[in-house]
Amino acid sequence: MNERHFVLITGNVCNNHCIFCPNGDDKRDCKLNHETLIRIIDESKSNHDFITLSGGEVTIRDDFLDICQHAHDINYGIIVQTNARKLADPSLCLRLVEQGEKIYHVSFHSHVEAVHDHLTRRSGSLEQVRTAIRNLRNLNQKVITNTVIAKQNYADLKGTVNSIFDMGVTHIQLAAMHPIGNANRNAGEVLPSFSEIYPYVRKAVDLSAQRGGKILLEAFPYCVCQGMYEHVAEPHIPKMNVRNMEQELNGFKKYRLEGKSKMKKCVDCCFNQICEGPWKEYIDFYGEEEFNPITDIESDEVFK
Repeated sequence: MNERHFVLITGNVCNNHCIFCPNGDDKRDCKLNHETLIRIIDESKSNHDFITLSGGEVTIRDDFLDICQHAHDINYGIIVQTNARKLADPSLCLRLVEQGEKIYHVSFHSHVEAVHDHLTRRSGSLEQVRTAIRNLRNLNQKVITNTVIAKQNYADLKGTVNSIFDMGVTHIQLAAMHPIGNANRNAGEVLPSFSEIYPYVRKAVDLSAQRGGKILLEAFPYCVCQGMYEHVAEPHIPKMNVRNMEQELNGFKKYRLEGKSKMKKCVDCCFNQICEGPWKEYIDFYGEEEFNPITDIESDEVFK
């Protein structure tokens, strides 16, 4: 069985306006029409078994349920990447579950209302996300959360992770911000350094071990993950292709590598062959000083 994933960006229209969104404000009104989406889904199925429906925010589309139903009808496994605000409606959750099982990747940026709502720039969004997660968990749906680490939320990542576990979620991703789009425009306000966030990320990871959950760290170079090497997300990301608004990007890993930066000193690191490095724009903002080769451990020992 070919287990590659296909990620379909259905558009950039969104009911949040996140201060760190990688899409700039000039792209917010773009979306693919229904006929185009159905054609892309059909054409992609022969080479893929799982589809991630993403945006923007896919759940606000008028044809969202129809798209999901069509993907089910042709035997796609479905992952919904969402800010989950629309899923605060229990009737929508029930209709989705009646169609068939899905996995929900839910954005959850802080357990503190003032922080989460500031980052999404939408009042009441945290309470909607909490309600959505409870709705989905009550229906025995698998939920994985994603927290983009920002200056506003990193100091209480442990509290955020604890709150997520309390809602019955056991898989969490903490993501280093990709400083493009709004995140680049607002970098001085929202982009923290790896050195700043390290002790707080470590506390969150330690908490997950205590609570029997799983945390992955997305877009973290190994040299800023001392003691957390096995939590780096990239080795766990399946093969996938991405179809954005313009074209299909064959190989998400290739896309990631083109957007990241490796330094000359990386050749001395024992993780050089598997580490993707930080986002290029991060280097533009903070420089290379905090990245230092790891030479006292063999990468094979981490992944036994």
